[in-house]
Amino acid sequence: MECPVKGLCCYFSVRFGNNNIMTTPCIFLNLHTNLCSIYEDRFKINPLCLSIEQAIEQGALPKECLYIINNKKYQKRLDVKKR
Repeated sequence: MECPVKGLCCYFSVRFGNNNIMTTPCIFLNLHTNLCSIYEDRFKINPLCLSIEQAIEQGALPKECLYIINNKKYQKRLDVKKR
């Protein structure tokens, strides 16, 4: 199944309580394809890149992400994307 929010997890975000403010895309995110340009080596090249487990722990995934779509606690927060 294709991700419905492809690329949104590659935005830096700031948390305010249960709210997640997505601010700036990673420099390795291709904004036309919403794909990572260094995907295979992302953890070696970009120390800020999170694993799925880390992203869930830190609340860095958009609510529509398939990894957390059924997680009721995670779904209570508000995602706001700033461009």
